[in-house]
Amino acid sequence: MVSSANTFEIMRVLEDVVDSAQYAPTEYLSQLEHFLTRQSSDQAGGPATRGEDFSGARRKLEEVRLALARNLARSLVLNVHDQF
Repeated sequence: MVSSANTFEIMRVLEDVVDSAQYAPTEYLSQLEHFLTRQSSDQAGGPATRGEDFSGARRKLEEVRLALARNLARSLVLNVHDQF
């Protein structure tokens, strides 16, 4: 598990990426979208189809945000529990 301080820092960087992607989605999301498209085509065994709306990349960033929030909650609960 990542410490709460490190989780806060990762969440801060993720928010910077998400905010910047609103203004320049190609620069911030194209590599992630390309990776996700290639990964899904490898699993399906078919050709890769790329979307320009970057919905896959945005969805993956939301998944990362939720995972970080879950990790932060766990680390904070464990830290409070360990103090008693």
